[in-house]
Amino acid sequence: MGLLDKLRKLTGKSKRAGDGVECLTGNVALPALVYDAPMRRIIILKLDHLGDFFVAIKAMTMVRQAWPSAEITLVCGPWNASLAAELAIFDKIIPFSFFNETSSKSAVAPAYDYSAIAEVVEGEFDLAIDLRHDDDTRRFLDHLNAKYRVGYVAEKLQRPLALCLPNMEPSWRPPKKGAAMHSTLSAEGRLTLLAAATIDVFGPKTAHPVQQLATQRVSQLALPDKSYAVIAVGAGSPLRKWRLERFIDLAKLLVAEFGLKIVLIGGASDREANAELAANLPPAACHDLSGLPIADVPAIVSRARLFVGNDTGTTHLAAFLEVPTVCLYAGMSDPNVWQPIGRNVAVVRAKVACSYCRLAHASECSHDNICMTGIRFDAVVAEIQRLLQDSHPGTEKAEGCNPKSNPAKRPVAGAFT
Repeated sequence: MGLLDKLRKLTGKSKRAGDGVECLTGNVALPALVYDAPMRRIIILKLDHLGDFFVAIKAMTMVRQAWPSAEITLVCGPWNASLAAELAIFDKIIPFSFFNETSSKSAVAPAYDYSAIAEVVEGEFDLAIDLRHDDDTRRFLDHLNAKYRVGYVAEKLQRPLALCLPNMEPSWRPPKKGAAMHSTLSAEGRLTLLAAATIDVFGPKTAHPVQQLATQRVSQLALPDKSYAVIAVGAGSPLRKWRLERFIDLAKLLVAEFGLKIVLIGGASDREANAELAANLPPAACHDLSGLPIADVPAIVSRARLFVGNDTGTTHLAAFLEVPTVCLYAGMSDPNVWQPIGRNVAVVRAKVACSYCRLAHASECSHDNICMTGIRFDAVVAEIQRLLQDSHPGTEKAEGCNPKSNPAKRPVAGAFT
């Protein structure tokens, strides 16, 4: 019997969305797309003048410290090559003339052929950084063979940048009459900001600071003695909630087919929904922890085999704790900005024309909350199965099997048989 047949037999109803609604899975936010991506070869463009080079040294040092074993190539003006060599930051330095040596002389003509850089730079790079705030050198990135390209915003690019910071407000522009005069970042600050953002997105990931919350407070609550899944049915807005009957069907499936116990969390407003969900499961298979103090939640979630929830705070917490996390994502806000970020995250959402509406109240939605009702049950289960197979701890502890007895037929925990 196939997976969908098992789903339909268990739930007794079809789980497909209406016609014209596409159910999407997978991460879209930039940090999630490049999580743990290796950065073996990096190229930095710093083509401007001597003073510009000095104010970039701190940013370039930050890049080297973030990737100490990477091969880092610098492309700079010939007048700065010897200084660059003295810094001992770069594995390779390529002199390249674009500006004139001194800023008092005229700059290069607008019709400059930016593809000329390809004649002196060879090979593939994982990351290319244009370490200049002004946009006159950004088009060189179009002609580098780099997987990810980073810089401040610029026009006339052939391909969008993977990471693009907005321009700082010009310090020379006087404020309008009556407007406050705002401070602006220094030249060095602008470049260190770009370096810091680049490192945060593409750099090696360390334990998220939120993980200390899972160890600082040890909960005395009685938890299942076997693997369990945490389900959070609540959300700050009704528009962000998957239907309760689908959570009930999912909980039944996790118990019957994946051999997991269920732990329910949520605030006072979720008590009724959690009670209804728990009433549909065997008492021994479900622990309803509605109203659990928030200080205890990280410890509970961190020990879970799986977390399933809407786009809400505890889903972000589970992702940061590196628990396999399925986020049922509403169409209210852009997932490029707000999806949970972590190594073991799956975002499931419906592609609808009215996203991203930013609505606050269910009464404002004229489309029957299609962004949540359009999330297919089978797509959610497929992501759960993938996450459980991909997560290494405990993958050989499937209920009722003895992996050591027959290594050739060793099952994966949570797999359908």
